[in-house]
Amino acid sequence: MAQRKLTAAFVIAFFQLTAQAQDDAARRLPYEPLPAGRTEVRYSLSRNEQSRDESGVKVRFEFTYSTLGLAHGITDRLEIGASLPYFHSSKRDVEPLPGLTLSDNRHGQGDPSVYAAYSLFKEADGSAGTTVGVIYKPNTGGGGNSFSGEADVTTPYIAVGKSLTPTLSGYLRYGYTHVGGSGGDSHRFTAGARQAVAPTSGIGGALSYGRFNGGGLGNDHFWAVNLWGYVWLNRQMALVPSVAETRYGDRRGITDSHVYEASLSLYYQF
Repeated sequence: MAQRKLTAAFVIAFFQLTAQAQDDAARRLPYEPLPAGRTEVRYSLSRNEQSRDESGVKVRFEFTYSTLGLAHGITDRLEIGASLPYFHSSKRDVEPLPGLTLSDNRHGQGDPSVYAAYSLFKEADGSAGTTVGVIYKPNTGGGGNSFSGEADVTTPYIAVGKSLTPTLSGYLRYGYTHVGGSGGDSHRFTAGARQAVAPTSGIGGALSYGRFNGGGLGNDHFWAVNLWGYVWLNRQMALVPSVAETRYGDRRGITDSHVYEASLSLYYQF
């Protein structure tokens, strides 16, 4: 039971640190909605490594997972979507004492998430693009192989962005994540940019700072950096590789945690 609670805590932290960054890795920036009637399908394959050292107890997670996502433009301002992760493998090592390591391996379905985003102001209207949205991850529970956070997670956010030059766009984003029960909450501030290097390709990046309040991991802040690129294979399909690193801990200095992730995503629009 204790190991399952630890897994749930890490899954919640995983969602807090990645759900708000999902739109950072796409060619579309957070303030750019899908056109009305447009549908986007995304498949991602990711490798995620997490480690934590608190008062001499070391815990390490290694996830390999895929995500299937779907988004649709209801109107030129309203977009809805959903995603479902599946963890192909998970290795967990716990070292309670030097030289003693406890390990297990699991696989299974994670909690789905749904979202809605509404464009308050569009850049085409002459102002900075401004979008508000909410991401919701329900607690689906599940059996022993389920990678459930065992809590409802809600993330409202706002993003503001603008084209700075014909090839360079930048944005600012604030997101608040609330975890049901005693899971705590977090605030995340992100600044990002995208630079086109050719008509069909470009690069981008984002830097985030966040604060945790409460929760099962005892951390109170984190820094995250995300670098990505994109290339359109044709008019409908884009390939998006990305790498990210997140470091989080507390002011007491007794925890040292970090997350590394590499992903390869395929986007198809029709």
